[in-house]
Amino acid sequence: MDASGAWPHPLGAPKEQRVTGSLALLPPLPLLEAAERNGQDCRLTMRDPSGGNLLIVLFREGRPTMVFSPGDGRSLGELLLDAGVIDRTVLTELLQSRAVARGPLERLLRQRTGLGDEELQRFFDFQARARLLEALAWRAGSFELERYTGDDESEFRLQLPSFAALAMRAQARAAALAQLRPELPAPPEHLVVRRQAAAVTPEGEIEAAVLAALTQPRLFPQLVARLLVDDDLVLQAVVRLSHAGGVALQARAAAVLGASEAPGGAGSFSGELLKGVVRRLQGNATGAT
Repeated sequence: MDASGAWPHPLGAPKEQRVTGSLALLPPLPLLEAAERNGQDCRLTMRDPSGGNLLIVLFREGRPTMVFSPGDGRSLGELLLDAGVIDRTVLTELLQSRAVARGPLERLLRQRTGLGDEELQRFFDFQARARLLEALAWRAGSFELERYTGDDESEFRLQLPSFAALAMRAQARAAALAQLRPELPAPPEHLVVRRQAAAVTPEGEIEAAVLAALTQPRLFPQLVARLLVDDDLVLQAVVRLSHAGGVALQARAAAVLGASEAPGGAGSFSGELLKGVVRRLQGNATGAT
């Protein structure tokens, strides 16, 4: 916004204070950078119809504060449960409390989980990073950028690399996943990883962390949540360890302990915990962060 109060191109006309368009003409990276440079409170919504995906980024004074992606399986509840930080009893308490409590999500998480600001920041940042890495690879869809001043759901400010750096990482991630998926017996979200008896020497910190986390068979998303490392990097480590005989990979055939997809688990957290926030963000649409 300039001194006259007008939104600069490409943010739209001052009367509407909103602009819509195609991601094919204006991709995610320049949109995110424009919202950042604008330095105002705004909301960027991007849709990728081919996969039914939706991303909503809130900015306060040009800084990203929250990144929503309804139904993507990466809610805070799902991350915390998969990481082993909370159990289903705590999850139920969070659901019950959130049904009547207002205010920032992190305040409730502090009260109910005992997590400190530093650890909560890591999970908020990782959740936002994962969603942005996915969206920055979109090449089709639509967007809407508008003023938004209702960001009262978070006291945190995300601590992320630059959008340009994330865009480069998104390209590398997409290429790596495309190369690795043919080697898997199931999509990553349905992949079970088991440690084998064979002794292997891990190559690097990520492989060592994977082996340390496999005290029992785990779904791949659980490994990612425990390591809080980009999924393509974890998958590269898992595939190499599989080739070395250190781990076995198989398609999920039964529930794995702590899996977020179990009935009554973290899926209900994503469906209930922040559905009120998403309704305010999307109008009549429903969903969860």
